[in-house]
Amino acid sequence: MYPKKILYCFAGSSVFGYRDIEMLQNEYVVSVSHFDLKDTFFGKAWSYLKYNFDVVWKIIFIDVVIVNFGSWHTIFPVFLAKIFGKKSIIILGGFDAGNIPSLQYGVFHKPSRLQWLMRKTYQAATYLVR
Repeated sequence: MYPKKILYCFAGSSVFGYRDIEMLQNEYVVSVSHFDLKDTFFGKAWSYLKYNFDVVWKIIFIDVVIVNFGSWHTIFPVFLAKIFGKKSIIILGGFDAGNIPSLQYGVFHKPSRLQWLMRKTYQAATYLVR
């Protein structure tokens, strides 16, 4: 059997992301889409646009999409995976899974567009991993 091809998506400079990629490369063919967090609004918008085009191009050639942490960068890869009949895995942890009212922390702390989108994205994913 051929090795599975994985598209690994992550944002920022997550040490977790780089370690995951390193581990996965021992067993799988890993392609990476990285959403670089820029300081300015236009920098983020341009980076997000480039990231999504990269995901569109790469998703055609892979078997599984793995996304590190749930946020804006998670939405497009998971829904594209669903459209193309690919499996998708979201690795959850921290803000994307938490709700700590006393600290006003977590995407589920108060209603927002991101909270609604995360609920829909989590429902569309094949697996959620914590």
